[in-house]
Amino acid sequence: MTSNVTPSTKTTSPGALLRRARESRGLGAHEVADQLNWLPAWVKAIEADEYQVVRNLAFARGYVRAYGRLMELAEPELMSLFDDLLPGEDSKKEPDASPAYRFEAPHLAMAAGVTVLLLLALWLLW
Repeated sequence: MTSNVTPSTKTTSPGALLRRARESRGLGAHEVADQLNWLPAWVKAIEADEYQVVRNLAFARGYVRAYGRLMELAEPELMSLFDDLLPGEDSKKEPDASPAYRFEAPHLAMAAGVTVLLLLALWLLW
């Protein structure tokens, strides 16, 4: 079931669409925040399209999607608006699962690990 709130023009932002959907249901920002287990400031930030408040673009994308589901909005259209709003960003890219620091010489790490284990074994035998 989708809401009767739809984008009226191509310039509609995801935040404005979500705010109109919330208001049409008679919900306050605090009520939405409670239902989504968010801080109320995040609801206001998403509705104002201020995505820098919620850590990074991958989180913002997930928050917009979750808010849209709560408001029963059509997800493809909502996410299309989100992607159109941030054309310079790679919003469709999944977040990088690699650690922030990548050891570029794995053979050195393995050698160091084996050395530590050998020293530990020699110490125990001594």
